[in-house]
Amino acid sequence: MRTINKFLEMDSRADRVSTTVTRIGLVVVLIWIGSIKSLDYEDEGIVPFVANGPLMGFF
Repeated sequence: MRTINKFLEMDSRADRVSTTVTRIGLVVVLIWIGSIKSLDYEDEGIVPFVANGPLMGFF
């Protein structure tokens, strides 16, 4: 019984650690995507889609 309790305690700690690592990973990816949005690379990449789009042609 003691071995099972140790295993369950270890599992609950691993669950908390994995949740924290997942949240940190999500924050890193969102900051990464947000920072790319402010670079010229992203601006130049979307120009053909906006210039040749039907909505912009209408205006």
